[in-house]
Amino acid sequence: MNAKTKTNANATPADVAEQMEILRTDIGALTATVSELAQIKGSELSQTAKDQISAVKDSAVHQVDAARKQAMQLHDQADEFARTQPAAALGIAAGLGFLVGMMMSRK
Repeated sequence: MNAKTKTNANATPADVAEQMEILRTDIGALTATVSELAQIKGSELSQTAKDQISAVKDSAVHQVDAARKQAMQLHDQADEFARTQPAAALGIAAGLGFLVGMMMSRK
């Protein structure tokens, strides 16, 4: 037998109770540490998610602004074309109206 086995074989109930109390204390401390770590990681993940959402929102706002500016430029170009070449604009509008009418009547 080794020394550890002899020591465990000669342990009294008080020794076992003392070791159990130490084990309970250690488990309690470990549980508290794991809980704190989980809270910290949860906060970090929450902040990371918030940062990513903010970045996506900012990107979407910039894309919407760019699309709005482009639509306004196209509108301005269409207005300018209609002012400078009203006959052509009227012909294009009539042609598009005719095509849409034909497509709608086929249903």
